[in-house]
Parts: sequence; structure tokens; C-alpha cells
Amino acid sequence: MCRLKDKKDTLSKINGFTLIEMSIVITILGLIIASAATAYTQWQKFQRYETTQNNVENAQVAIENFLAQNGRYPCPAPLTTTRTDLNLYGAEPPVGNNCNTAGAPPAGVFLTASNRTPLDYRDPATGADIIGGTPNVRIGTIPFRALGLNEEQAYDGYRNRLFYAVTEHLASADGFEVDTGGITVQDNAGVQASNIPNSVHYLVFSAGVNGAGAYTREGVQIPCPAGPAVENENCDLNDPIFTVDDYSTSNDANNLDDIVAYGATLPPTWRRPQGGNPNVAQAALNNVGMGVNTGNDPQEELDVTGTINLQDDPLTPELEGQLKSQSLCDYSVPNDPDCFDVSAITGLVADGEGMECSDPDEYIVAIENNNPVCDVISVGCPNPGEIILGVDGSGNVDCGTAPADCPSINVNICSQSAFLPTRPDGSTRTVSVTTSTGGTRSRDFRCRNGGWSAQGGEYGDPCNCTPATLSDNTNISCVDTNYNCGDRFTGTYSERRERECPSGNVNRIRYDDNCTCIETTQSNSPSCTASWGVNRIQPSSQRPPSGYSFNTGNVNLERRHRCPQESCTGWQFVSHNCGCANGTPYDQPRACSNGFPANEIVTRQFVCAGGEGAGRSGRTEIISIDDSACTCSGTQPGPTRDCSTLTPSLQNRPGSSGVETTDTFSLDGSGNCQRTRTDNGPISNYCQNPPPRVCVWTDVSGTNINTGSVAFDQGEVCDCDANAGATLPCNAGSNSHYRQCTCN
Repeated sequence: MCRLKDKKDTLSKINGFTLIEMSIVITILGLIIASAATAYTQWQKFQRYETTQNNVENAQVAIENFLAQNGRYPCPAPLTTTRTDLNLYGAEPPVGNNCNTAGAPPAGVFLTASNRTPLDYRDPATGADIIGGTPNVRIGTIPFRALGLNEEQAYDGYRNRLFYAVTEHLASADGFEVDTGGITVQDNAGVQASNIPNSVHYLVFSAGVNGAGAYTREGVQIPCPAGPAVENENCDLNDPIFTVDDYSTSNDANNLDDIVAYGATLPPTWRRPQGGNPNVAQAALNNVGMGVNTGNDPQEELDVTGTINLQDDPLTPELEGQLKSQSLCDYSVPNDPDCFDVSAITGLVADGEGMECSDPDEYIVAIENNNPVCDVISVGCPNPGEIILGVDGSGNVDCGTAPADCPSINVNICSQSAFLPTRPDGSTRTVSVTTSTGGTRSRDFRCRNGGWSAQGGEYGDPCNCTPATLSDNTNISCVDTNYNCGDRFTGTYSERRERECPSGNVNRIRYDDNCTCIETTQSNSPSCTASWGVNRIQPSSQRPPSGYSFNTGNVNLERRHRCPQESCTGWQFVSHNCGCANGTPYDQPRACSNGFPANEIVTRQFVCAGGEGAGRSGRTEIISIDDSACTCSGTQPGPTRDCSTLTPSLQNRPGSSGVETTDTFSLDGSGNCQRTRTDNGPISNYCQNPPPRVCVWTDVSGTNINTGSVAFDQGEVCDCDANAGATLPCNAGSNSHYRQCTCN
């Protein structure tokens, strides 16, 4: 019994962990998982914030582009409309409830009176001028279909709808006036961001990470919190006041997590520096300072502590590089006594400053010893009716007849007549027409040499636009392989493509969305010889040294699709089996090192440093060099010399291509291969003047007619140039035959 008990105790110690050991392992694993989860949570927060920031900025750019194209801001879409409502979801309200219409907006769009009163503006509903009235502000969400945005760009990173507020009459082309904004934007201390109080045109914002008062994807509002008050200013939609302050997730009375962008009548007053940063501008009342301490207010319109560096922008040369100063001094010399007072030139003479010529017919042509140098300058054209067209490089005036004005004409845009008035040469003019759907189409023209010419093509809304559903696809698979991260989703959704008028934009609207996020994984095993594998192999101690590389094995990678954030990770390292294998010897010809025109053969092999196996790098080694072909002895044919390079009296013999040569090779005293080239025989064997030609008459049977054996009476001469090869009849009675001029 004792021995059996001892054996069981021994087996227990060998085959299992004690509870203490298991608890230690679990504790370590818990610490690792906790730290990884914390890092992952932080990454998620950053991704959602980044998405929100980008979508708010993209919406602002789209709104500004819409204004440039349509002469108005878009009208807000309802916040409460469900995604299946294809008439109102993400769209400007239809006629009867839009920003051109008096009365209440559609459900989900909030109407409030502006705090900017009294104000003169045009009522978009009636077209009447309102004197000393109170404009309205509409609050809804982004009409992404009118702006040409994707649906996802109308949401923040927390899956809530972005808010969009606009001064109502500025969302109408008839009521748009740049200085009549009516929205109040202020910081947490109540200081307004616009130079003119309550004058911001529009505002886009996200309710932030806490979603206070936000509307979800289903159009349901998240309740506003009981506090803090700073959150409730943007959460309630019953007034036109919105708070913009430094971003913070502290969720207390002095911090705000909303992300905001807005457009005002005038550029916002420069923000005060945070944390005493001297490189950010500081503002107080109407004075602006740079480098001014946080506790001090700038005392001048532009109060600068430090040095101003002025740099031209090559894209706007007419605006950049212009700096005005009362004096010019050498900044490196303290209290420079030689400062130049610019008022000596630019000041008023009546104030004892400036310069002028005493003779009214003279002009200042130079400044010498701080005094003007005056001279008579005659500038004009000698002939009546001429004008100055310019000045040439020598300073001479170029005169000519003034270009003719362009006459008034009518041009055709969208089958409509548009009027171009009479204008002088060089003038430009933009003409526009209203399309059949209420849009605007324009074209630019320029007066040149007495005639109007179009500058580019037409732009703006299409001439004809019919709202239509272009396609309606249902039961589309949610599987998405574009990210190469597995299927990513299950289920189906439907999508409709609609043309919107008057812009003609085609929008994609996704509805009946039953997609479910799933976590999927994709694997990849690139070769260890690929740059990805070599650079990312873990641990780094197993990577090859500089100049070497693995030549066998693979690196195992994975990328994963995560839920609920619906994001795909990049390729992540898993493992590798990279190694090194000796290669097969191979021959590599190269030119003889001694200069002989032949190749020596180098035998090379890839050899693993330290032997074959995993984790080894390699190098290329030379096994042997066969230079038996590099003898540098004997002869071989050389190139042929052209006879035309010789004495002019020598010409190429007919049928000869030139003087043949032979190359003879031998080693010199330094072991280099020396080449000697000689001609194969005398030049006369290849190049000489051709012999003179001799031409005689012969009969066709070969009898020499000139011998007199056959008489002829024509008396022709057998001329080598005139009739070589010609044949003539020979007058010899019944024995007549032909003769031929033959040349040798």
C-alpha cells in the first residue's frame, strides 16, 4: 500500500500543474489581454473621432461648392426621416416645405428665429424686401443627395446623423445676400466667433462621443442630458445659438465634445492661443496680435512681438509680398540711426513730407542725395487717333489704333437667348440662363479684336433634367471582397440610383439594409525572398543582414475584419519558416580580363553562410574561372576599310566592299593583350580607278561590222554613253540584219 501511494504522488507531480501554478499563468494572461484590450479601445476611439472630423469637414466643403454652383446654400434634410423614405431621406424638402416656402418646414426640421435683429433681407417666399425684420434659422441634417455625398458621409463616427443649421433665406438664390447671416456661434465663455454678432451663415456639427441630443440612423433622438449646460446649448434645437470650444471628452460644465464647422459673413476673429503658445494669433476687440502673451491684449490693429518674414505665393503674385511700414531699418543694428523714413517719399508735401517737382511740366525720374531729380517727359502718340498700346524693350512707346468695341449680340445657351452688351476690348462677361428645371447654366465670354469669343464650355446645371429612378436593385449580397478581408458581412440590402434636378447629380440610396457584420480572416503566404517578408520577419534577430536574403520558405500573414467597427486590419505577421538552401552552380560568361575579344567563363553558386538551414542568410561565391579562350595569340579577320577614306584618286573597284584587314594579338610586358591591324595585300588589289570602256558595233551573230565584212551606210558612231546596247538595222540588201553597240 505504501509503494502504491508513493507512485501516485509521483505521477501527480509529473503529469499536472498545481493550483498555484495555474493561477500564476491565468494572472499573466489576464494582464496581457487587459493591456491589449486597452490599446485596442484607444485605437477605436481615435478612429471614430477621425471619421467624425473628416465627415464634418467634407460636408463643409460640399456646402461651399453647392453655394458656388447654385448661388445659395442647400436646405436642411429632416432629422427624423427613416432611411426607407426615398422622398425625404437625405434630400432637400420638396416644394411646399423647402426654404423658399413660408410656413412650417417638414417634420424633423426645426425652425427658430435669429437673434440678429433688426435686419434687412429678402423674404425668399414672397420675394419682398424685409426692412428691420427677424430672419429664421432652419436646423436639420445634411442633404447628402443634393450635395453628391455618400450616405455614410452624412453620419459621424458614432453612427449618428450630423446636424446642419442654415439661415433660411440664404438657402434661396432669390434671398442670398452675403452680409445677412443669422446664426450665433460662441465659445463656452459667450464670446462670439464672428466679427459681426449673430451673423454666421451655416453650421455643421456632430454631437460627439456622448451623442447628447443626436439623431440615430433610425431617426430617433438620444435624450439631452440634465447637464452640463454647455452640452444642452447644442442639444436643444429651439434657438439659433451654438457653442464651439476646444474638444474634450471630460463631460463637465467647461468642456464640450462636439465637433463643429461653420461659415460666417466675415472671417472669424483669430482664436486666442491655448497654453501660451506664442506662435498662434491672439485677438481682443478689433485688434489682432501675433506672439503676444496670453495675458496681454494687442494694442494695435496688428500687434507683432517678434520678426515678420514675408514670402510670396507664386499663385497670387498680386496679393503676396506687400508690406507697409513707416520706416526701413537694419534689424541687426539696435536703434539704427540710419533708418529711412518712407514718408520722405510717400508723405504729403503740405505736411513737409514727400517729394515733388517745382515745375508742373516735370516728373521725378530719380532720387539723389534724398532730393528728387526732375525732368521733362513727353509721352504720347504722334498721329491723331492713335493710343499707346505699350512700351517696347528699348523704352519706345508703341502706338496704334484702339481696338474696336465688341457689339451687343445674343448667344444661345440651352436653346435660350442670352444677351451680351457692348463692351470695350479685353472685357469679360458671364451670361447665364435658367434651365427648365430651375437650375442655372452659364458660359464665359471675352471681347477680343472687336468680337466676342467663348472661353471654355458651358457649365452649371444640365439644360434638361428629369428626376428619375435610374435603377432599383434588390437583394444585393452584403458580402464585400473589395477590402480583401474575407466576406465581412452576411445578409442582403437594396440600392436605388436616382437623378436629382436641377443639378443632374446621380445619387445612390441604400435601403432595406439587412447586412450583419461578421469577423472574417484572410491569409497570405508571400515568399521569404519578397521585400515584405524580409523586412517584417519576427523576431528581428532572424532577419538577414544587409546585402543578404533568404531564398526558401514563406512568411505567414493575416488580416482580419473586426466588428462592430466594420474595419479591416492591415496585414499582420503570424509566423515564418524562412531558410537558406545552397544553389546549383551556374556559368556566367564575361569579357576577358586581359582585353582579348573573347569571353572567359565564371562559375558561380549561391552558398548559405554558416551552412544550410532555417534562419540562415546566404551569399554568392565564385567557384572557378575558365580563361582558356583568352589566349591573346594568333590572328583573326579584322574590319574592312572603306576605299572612300583613302586617296581621292582611288575608288572602289566594282564588286569590292573595301580593304580587307587582319588583327594579330600578342601580350605586352604588362600582361595586357595588344592588337596589331594590317591590310591583306596592297590597296590596289581592292581599290583602283576603273579601266576605260571600249565600245564597237557588232552584228547579232557576232560578226564585227567595223571590219567591213558587211557594208552599212548610216555612219553612226558607237558611243558608250549615248547608245550603249542599242541595235540598228544594217542596209545590206537581202542579207540585211541588225548590229549592236557593245561596250567592254
